[in-house]
Amino acid sequence: MRHLLIAAALALTACSAPAEEPSTVAGALAVSEQSDPSGVDKEHIADVDKLPSFEPPTRARQRLNIDQLSASMERLTGGLNWMDGDDILWEELAATLGKPDFVQSTQEDLLPSQLFHKFLDDAARQVCGKLITGEVLGLASESHLMVHVDAQDPMADSEAIDKNLRHLLLAFHGKRFEAGDPELVQWRWLADSVHASSTEPTAAWNAVCVALMTHPRFFSY
Repeated sequence: MRHLLIAAALALTACSAPAEEPSTVAGALAVSEQSDPSGVDKEHIADVDKLPSFEPPTRARQRLNIDQLSASMERLTGGLNWMDGDDILWEELAATLGKPDFVQSTQEDLLPSQLFHKFLDDAARQVCGKLITGEVLGLASESHLMVHVDAQDPMADSEAIDKNLRHLLLAFHGKRFEAGDPELVQWRWLADSVHASSTEPTAAWNAVCVALMTHPRFFSY
């Protein structure tokens, strides 16, 4: 009799116990479909504006120092530089342009000041003039400016002019342009305009050379 009473009590306890959590994946999915504990209104998720696209920060361009500028001129022209007799003027005027002497100053002034632009323009005009003369007279071992055009008649072939401009823009500025590119059209306009207003057959390429060397892409990075 005692055992029957215990069994009956256990049966009543089992009947009145709360339902257990589903133990299967199917059961868990059934429960999740009935209620969303996150409280998110899924019907309006698509209406939320997307976050703006991330653009990595860019570094401001920095001017070449005097040594770098002098070396760049020599490399691109086959060894020519801004000279006064046997003196390289970039070295002679280095202190004026802010190169440190490591006695009174230890940090180079890399601001593209008006004085810097004045000296750079003077240097470009001298170096480009010597470059043109050497190529026209055949004194240079290889051409560095009129590479794809005839030095004796450098504005005769339109396709060669564009090819030469693309070559120079890649060499001096590190920029590759395809035919018809808007920027290439601007450089072609410069060459054609100078050629139309000058009797010198190489004036256009002299102007292009000076413009390439005084452009920010040449003296900064």
